[in-house]
Amino acid sequence: MDMPPEFTVEAEDLEDLLAKVDKGKPGFRDSICDEAGMVRVYVNVFLNEERIAHDAQALKVRFSEGDDVYILASVAGGSGSA
Repeated sequence: MDMPPEFTVEAEDLEDLLAKVDKGKPGFRDSICDEAGMVRVYVNVFLNEERIAHDAQALKVRFSEGDDVYILASVAGGSGSA
């Protein structure tokens, strides 16, 4: 998905943020959340410096003005040779 590494979105919570970004970049929410609506296991979401991704209420954690949200997908794999 072609997106800048950093951008600003005004949102009340993670669910709102994902919905707003998804309007401009369809499929974004689905790349972050699974079919059950939970943050995917390989995606890490941080609110400021606190990891909130796999909390049952992650999508409902309220944001405050000036909060930073970081969404990071884990990267794994390799050729298997050292």
